[in-house]
Amino acid sequence: MLFRSALADHKDLYSFIKVAEIISRKMDNAFFFLVGEGKERGGLEEMIARKKLENKVFLSGFRNDVTDILPGFDVFLFTSKTEGLGTSVLDAFACGIPVVTTDAGGIPEIVTHELNGLIAPVGDAPTLAAHIEKLAGEPAVRDRLVAAGLKRVRDFSKEAMADKIFQAYRE
Repeated sequence: MLFRSALADHKDLYSFIKVAEIISRKMDNAFFFLVGEGKERGGLEEMIARKKLENKVFLSGFRNDVTDILPGFDVFLFTSKTEGLGTSVLDAFACGIPVVTTDAGGIPEIVTHELNGLIAPVGDAPTLAAHIEKLAGEPAVRDRLVAAGLKRVRDFSKEAMADKIFQAYRE
């Protein structure tokens, strides 16, 4: 699983680690990567150590090559408490990665539960973990979500956004 962003409080990465703990008890081959830097790093490292997840949860730091490494992940886990649009979700869609996310901010404007991703309430680590388990156990669901995500990301292309703005001005 992967999360990419600033390691900031509003990203609720403590829930990400709780999800990692739940999944790690059930799936020995699951590994979690937090990509980014920020002031929460120390607290996250402490929580990872306290939960003995040092061999399961990895903090990679800031990376410029996220779009190159993203296709290598099985799930994109997005745990934000607040979020504008969540453009990292669009990156995951574009790379063909299924998305498990919270219903924070503008995320439900791009992710529709069971259509192109799986959504849980903010802070609900057990439900987020259950969604990941579903993807691991049901390849057909995973494939359906990925296909719908690839279609959805087209709605946010430069051309599509320019057309929507032009239409708004015309109205």
